[in-house]
Amino acid sequence: MKKINILFIALSFLTLHKTFSQDICDCATDLEYLHQTISEISPAFKKNKKEYQAAYQIALQKINQPNNLFDCHLLMNEMIMSLKDNHMRVFQEKSDTSANYQVKLHRTNMNLETLTAELEKKSFENHEGIYYYKDKQLSIGVRKIENEKLELIILQSKKPLFEEGEILGYLIPHGFKSYKAIMASVSSKTLTSFQEKIEGGIFLGADIQKDPNQANHSKAIHPSKTYHREEIDHKTTYIKAASFLSFYPTLKEAEDFYDQLTGTIDKKNLIVDLRDNHGGGPRNSNLLLKILKDYAKSGNNIYVLTNFNTASNGEIFTERVRKLKNTTVLGHRTNGTVIFEVGNISHHKLPSSSLEATIPFKVHGKNKYLEMNGAVPDIKLDMNTNWIEQVRDIINSKSSI
Repeated sequence: MKKINILFIALSFLTLHKTFSQDICDCATDLEYLHQTISEISPAFKKNKKEYQAAYQIALQKINQPNNLFDCHLLMNEMIMSLKDNHMRVFQEKSDTSANYQVKLHRTNMNLETLTAELEKKSFENHEGIYYYKDKQLSIGVRKIENEKLELIILQSKKPLFEEGEILGYLIPHGFKSYKAIMASVSSKTLTSFQEKIEGGIFLGADIQKDPNQANHSKAIHPSKTYHREEIDHKTTYIKAASFLSFYPTLKEAEDFYDQLTGTIDKKNLIVDLRDNHGGGPRNSNLLLKILKDYAKSGNNIYVLTNFNTASNGEIFTERVRKLKNTTVLGHRTNGTVIFEVGNISHHKLPSSSLEATIPFKVHGKNKYLEMNGAVPDIKLDMNTNWIEQVRDIINSKSSI
């Protein structure tokens, strides 16, 4: 019995140590590894070396040992923002959703009732205020702290992962009227970083909004389908291309879909829906581009839909299609994550923690104006009204002239 108890205590200690160690980061080691890797392979480093070196020195001054994992994650993401490469980020892989990867968050010292009362006074259009996640599973207070930086605090939680008073993360101005979100994922509590924008009381990247009942028509329709076609009416065809990934099985699905499109679009107007298309590669998108070029040569009209989540090759494709005759881009400005290329060699496991880094290895200068800015639509659409219906109204108004 004594041996069993000793074994149980030892195993318990190892389990606790593993969980604890996942929440502690030897930030100096990880930061040095990240810095060396960026210096060696990042094309953004060569373009923005002076700004980056200054940010690196600031990061060195902030290091404490040992570092809370969230602090290390925040420190490194703030540093790489200086490179103006939106593909680059530090994060935890989303598949790592075990308790060992659910980070311990700092807690605010503010009185939550007082904070809630303050934020309730904010206007609907103000980025500060109270937001909700999925049927009010989380109530999140968003408040300005300094230099337009926003802090996200859990005010109420129905999710076991989160506790009231935890600081979920930060939104830091980055890009055209947008932010870099450096935070814990609201779905898994793993650490993440991504481009975010708030408009009309809605986080356009995350599933968070002030009015949980408000419809957000900027989001892609037919969410279960990557590729989709339907005939809207007697003069308009609709197609959805939600990914340009150039690897199988997605590429095979795309090839089959494009084969079905070839020579079969016989209506005067074509809506090409690129909402939530995070990109991929030309091996996929060039197949669709060829179809659209042939379609445009016949004097037909193309209407391209984009939203804030249209990114990378999706943005490059948008600009290529825009050059075709009788083409109109509608919706929202895209993500601004464009010119730096990532691949299998872009992913780097940091040596002392559960954090990983994506570091692009190649730059495409042709579309450099899109990085940090995004592709601007010819016509901005209203989030509160069905986007397909808005395009149909535009088509009908042209037909009546």
